[in-house]
Amino acid sequence: MTGRNPYWTDLDASDTRALESWRFPDGTLVPGAQNNGSISDSLGGTLTTSEITDFISVYLTAGETYNFVSVSSDYTTRLSIYDNQGYLMDFKDGGDYGIVESARSDTIIDFVPNSSGTYKLAVGFQYVPGSFGYYGVAVAQVPTQATNTVNGTAQADTLYGTTGDDVINGLGGDDILYGGQGNDKFDGGSGIDAVVIATTGTATIFTDKGTTRVTTASEGTDTLTNVELLVINGRVNVLDAPHVKRVEGGLFDENFYRQQNPDVDAAVKAGFLASGEEHFVKYGRFEGRDPHVLFDEDYYLSTNKDVADAVNKGQITAWQHFQDYGWREGRDPSAFFDTSDYLTRYGDVKAAGVNPLDHYLIFGEAEGRIVTVSSLSDLI
Repeated sequence: MTGRNPYWTDLDASDTRALESWRFPDGTLVPGAQNNGSISDSLGGTLTTSEITDFISVYLTAGETYNFVSVSSDYTTRLSIYDNQGYLMDFKDGGDYGIVESARSDTIIDFVPNSSGTYKLAVGFQYVPGSFGYYGVAVAQVPTQATNTVNGTAQADTLYGTTGDDVINGLGGDDILYGGQGNDKFDGGSGIDAVVIATTGTATIFTDKGTTRVTTASEGTDTLTNVELLVINGRVNVLDAPHVKRVEGGLFDENFYRQQNPDVDAAVKAGFLASGEEHFVKYGRFEGRDPHVLFDEDYYLSTNKDVADAVNKGQITAWQHFQDYGWREGRDPSAFFDTSDYLTRYGDVKAAGVNPLDHYLIFGEAEGRIVTVSSLSDLI
């Protein structure tokens, strides 16, 4: 249970209750209307230098667990929570528990009130003379219910969760993981794994030290570990930003290659190879090993039978075909990169006549450009 902050005095509480923004709250949040862990209520408002804090009434039930998030495109936001008498409550700031908060967002996690009633959520911003801007806040009630566990195999699997809380373990292979409603925990295991989410509204994504948290309006808060790709409504998010360099044949990601090829990593550590790059250039590209997360030789050959025939005859490698011909012909390097869509979205890339996959890996990912799946049916 969460109690009052022991350093907050009666005078502090009295001063808080005297604030006009306290006496006239800027809205009401009512979480818990749904039982699937979704964000059940949200609202927006504005802050200015004449009113740098808004108070929002929120009804909470004793013993239940709640998560809060604020976000703004205009300024730095800060969240805190008070009881109805103006006393600051103890709470966990998500940034202290592995959640990466951007400069303009803040989170409160695992808040468990010790009594039922109306609390006040305070959203403020860093004072800058002349500032004005908009913010959004949302609250999710975390349900308490049985957890369902789904395990994959050492092969490529497509795994589905339930409408409750699920633990989904991909284990080996390149897996496609669907959680559904509830607060789900995904562990992709080895291979190149993707979590696919279909949701209403927007998603809040925090990534820190290999773990990603995703909060959406319809599917709750999901936790992802050992997952390389996150697909939300068809948009692809590469969770570990690619670090590519140009080598003979195309772009190459050393970290990715060694993580996906333990035999190569062991050879490098033992001193038999100088790097994963050396292995890829000499052997890996001819063995069908993938150079980075967005090229999948198995997918490329299965969707391009003519290329598969040429590869089987030793005329070319799948990787070299895409580099020399495939992207110009509108072929997709994996299920997670739609070549034609990228060129349609970004006329500057098309006009430059450059490989769209290379552009995304070198520039587009850092610029926040959108990548979509080749086809949702490819993920099923």
